[in-house]
Amino acid sequence: MKKIIIICCLLIISSCKDFGELEVKVKLPELLEEVSGIQYSQNEDAFWMLNDSGNSPSLYLVSEQGELLRVLQINAQNTDWEDITQDQQGNIYIGNFGNNANKRKDLVILKVNASDLKSNSKTKYIKMHGRKVYEFAIVQVPQALKECLELSNHSIQDVKKVFLHQANEKMDEAIVDRFYKLYDLETPRGVLPMSINKLGNSSVATIPTLFDLVKKLKLKDHSLKKGDIIMFGSVGAGMNINAFVYRF
Repeated sequence: MKKIIIICCLLIISSCKDFGELEVKVKLPELLEEVSGIQYSQNEDAFWMLNDSGNSPSLYLVSEQGELLRVLQINAQNTDWEDITQDQQGNIYIGNFGNNANKRKDLVILKVNASDLKSNSKTKYIKMHGRKVYEFAIVQVPQALKECLELSNHSIQDVKKVFLHQANEKMDEAIVDRFYKLYDLETPRGVLPMSINKLGNSSVATIPTLFDLVKKLKLKDHSLKKGDIIMFGSVGAGMNINAFVYRF
């Protein structure tokens, strides 16, 4: 028995060889943030990949050079996708059975038919680097508001309300805070009306909708009177910045 244990130990030690530093062969596309499964497809001569729980329920076909060839949206929830494999007929199987807390009762394997994987054209999609947009907005919009206000010959103390595009509440608050900090001032209470928590982001309609709500006294704690100086600002498609001053 001791001989068997010694032999096993020697085998384990000998298997732990130092193979040196690993070589990075290719960088994956940014959409693949948390890959939990990869399967080589002979039919495609590329790799099918998927992301872990909380990510889009999609399959990504990636070439050996790291190029994103195709994105296939799957009509299922990515509760916790953990693995992927493919049979000889080309069908893909997705293991939706991640169960870290051992509380799930709906462990399943999803099948994607080979015919659904075929496509002669690349999937077209739009992606946004949210953090970069946020960083751009909180620097550029306050500066645009300041330049606009100075051109109007009004002072910062004249401004009663600042109406911003309702894209992100945290971002709008940061924009106004930075705008007032350009004048070494704290943001006045009640200067920033918000409707995104009720109406969401309705694209170009957010500012006129917000203005109409305040004008008609339909937004709590916000109102306007004749002669008030108000400002409008936005950041949108193509990273365009807009600002103007208006006397109500």
